[in-house]
Amino acid sequence: MAKQKSLFTLLSATLESHLSTHAFQLLALIIYALANALMFVWGAHDEFHHHTDANNLRWYICIARGAGYTLNLNTALVILLAARLFATYLRETPLQHILPLDKSFPAFHIVVAYTIAAAVVIHASFHLAWLVAYDMWETGMWGFTMSAATGVVLLVVFIVMFISAMPKYRKKHFRIFYLIHSVGALLFFGLLVFHGMYNRVPETYKWIAAPLIIYTIDRVLRRYKISTAELELTGEHSSLKGSDILELRVPKPFDYQAGQYAEVCVKSINSEWHPFTIASSPHEDSMCFYIKALGDWTTNLRDAFEARVENDLYEPLKVQIRGPFGAPAQHVSGYCRVVLISGGVGSTPFAAICKHLHHLNKSENHSKALESQVSSKRQSQVQWRIRDAISILFDVSLDDSRNDEAANQQRRQQLADMLNMSPKGDVHNVSFKRTQSKRSDDFDAVEDSKQMNFSLCRQDSKSSFNLDDCSDAIRYYNRPSFQFFSSSPRHVINWYEYRTRLLAFLHTTRFTFALLLTLVARIVILCIVSIFNLGHIGLYNSHIDATWVIATNSILGLILGVALLTTILLEISFMRVRFFYRVWRCVDFFIFLPITFLCNISNFASWNGHAQPKFLIFLDLIIVLPIMLLLLCHRMYRSVGSRNLLDDTAECRQGCKCNKTIPDVDFVWTTPRDSDDEWLRNELYPLATGTELRLHRYVTRENMADLEDPERFITTANAGRPQWDEIFAQIAEQTPSHSKIGVFFCGPHPMGAAVQKSMRKVEVMSNLRGSYLRKTESAVLVDDLILRDEGEVKLLREYGCNIRFVFREENFS
Repeated sequence: MAKQKSLFTLLSATLESHLSTHAFQLLALIIYALANALMFVWGAHDEFHHHTDANNLRWYICIARGAGYTLNLNTALVILLAARLFATYLRETPLQHILPLDKSFPAFHIVVAYTIAAAVVIHASFHLAWLVAYDMWETGMWGFTMSAATGVVLLVVFIVMFISAMPKYRKKHFRIFYLIHSVGALLFFGLLVFHGMYNRVPETYKWIAAPLIIYTIDRVLRRYKISTAELELTGEHSSLKGSDILELRVPKPFDYQAGQYAEVCVKSINSEWHPFTIASSPHEDSMCFYIKALGDWTTNLRDAFEARVENDLYEPLKVQIRGPFGAPAQHVSGYCRVVLISGGVGSTPFAAICKHLHHLNKSENHSKALESQVSSKRQSQVQWRIRDAISILFDVSLDDSRNDEAANQQRRQQLADMLNMSPKGDVHNVSFKRTQSKRSDDFDAVEDSKQMNFSLCRQDSKSSFNLDDCSDAIRYYNRPSFQFFSSSPRHVINWYEYRTRLLAFLHTTRFTFALLLTLVARIVILCIVSIFNLGHIGLYNSHIDATWVIATNSILGLILGVALLTTILLEISFMRVRFFYRVWRCVDFFIFLPITFLCNISNFASWNGHAQPKFLIFLDLIIVLPIMLLLLCHRMYRSVGSRNLLDDTAECRQGCKCNKTIPDVDFVWTTPRDSDDEWLRNELYPLATGTELRLHRYVTRENMADLEDPERFITTANAGRPQWDEIFAQIAEQTPSHSKIGVFFCGPHPMGAAVQKSMRKVEVMSNLRGSYLRKTESAVLVDDLILRDEGEVKLLREYGCNIRFVFREENFS
């Protein structure tokens, strides 16, 4: 039984960790898959009832028609996903919090393309089967012969586009891929208008007309909004950095911000535009690019400039540059402290940012206060004592083993959430020395108290539950000779503990995700009602047995309503009047909760034979349930975002003025060999004097003894891979409490996943540290942490507590 419980805890924690990172992407994929299934059922159902004969023809046509309906949906989506300026505008709206816009192109674009491929195979196979088997060819502009002819051409065009877009072929022959994709798209959608019909009436154009208009406007605006310059460059504008990197310095054609990128086109190679990050700072007179020879185009560009550098060619090379284009790295000024992390050529946007911030010449550094007053050795000792205190007082493991790391992280996260939710002064910590002493002296008592997940107790006598009943326990708890709670008031304390456990579970991502799935299921049920034309849904007057529809919809609605009501009431019991200080909590209480229960009234009315009118079904499907879905998504965002490195409207405190002051910056980069990043070090060398930037270099494939002496302007030089836990823990300890740290990443995805994992761990530890230092008396802290005086307590509270990380990833794929 113990092993089963341990396995369940591990699986639960692993699921929570995965959903905390990928919940919105997974939800989008589930909704997308269900939408395709519903479209297939819709098309197949209508065609099935259109043909009343009972032979196989009926089945062939309905399956082909169902696949055709999914093609209508996916061809519309694939056009919208290519409208990148449209996606950029969406990133400036509240939808950015709940839609995975960073994955829309090219990741989701590729998913839709594979779905189109599957639908094309099914659609073509079953149509061809019944056309050949039953010899039902017809002529005419909108006859079956027209559909068959256009269908064959469409199939050929799509196969060619699909093969050329395969990753291996696309990387090696990008020019051919780009040409086929551009011309093929024009042919495909042009023929699709004539191909897509239902009962000889064109239908598909209704699905793709609006997306095509949006895409056309998007392309026109992109051309209108961006600047384009044509330059004639010689060998003087370029230099070779090693065997595969080209440095290109051109006259500055337009203004830009640090971290943005531009697109380059060389007509003598081909007419393609390729994006490259601008490595120069906005204050510089020239614009710089570092281009690594990876594919055919970049290799040809390097060869063209190499010939001019070596004076083999004297004719200038005509180069077109357009931009600038926005990227996450341009928003570094929105944070109190910034960490830039990169690998290889991914360092180019961050080199521009470092040079730009150096140019602005920041005059102060907040982290100096902590470093100057506490030596690094003593600071390390104090931090370890704090970890010991948190581990003992809160009964939570801070050491991650290979087997239960996810479970420990989940436990710490839940504890931090509960402590931060409790009003200041409601929770009081005793000396961990006395707790530790008692635990070692009385092991049986410790075992008897394991139900207490963390050693804290409410002191507010005006609490919603009667805590006066446990006044004796509180006195025992705070006595110098620490004693555990007596059995008589234990049920009150356990009730408080059960409440925190329940609310912690209700706040988990997996539970909120399950509620989202119940809402999605209700929308699917109403869609099925519409497809099968159930009419007025009532238990007794529907023309088919609709009992399962009413029962399922009612149960799902009741689950959501009870869960939401319980969660909000528990939140109010913890925060009391502070609950209504935030706008979105008021939205939950005054709008979301009433809508949830009002939506259920009509469901229960159906059990008494009162049918739901069609307009009410339409209202639920088109307005009410989608609004509830968006509100619940935003609720999950507020819960997940606080622990999942997502940006929000939270403001830094402790005197930090985001967007008004220059942030403290740590630049961490990795390079395989000691000589591979020479170009980057040359760019950063001018920052050697008068800078507050901290530069950290890691050479991953060499030993420390083999490295050259590090340049003086580099803060730390290391051999091996970065220890992200240590790096972020040190950064958090040197950052003013309640600050927001922006982490900008450009590098391999596995490296990014490791960075996010460490950030989440350090953020939770920072929350636990803040709760411990804030809720424990200064005199007790001096004694427990062996501090000199309460002045050091104040310093510890001012730094490293409740630090908020925000992760932003560059994506140019």
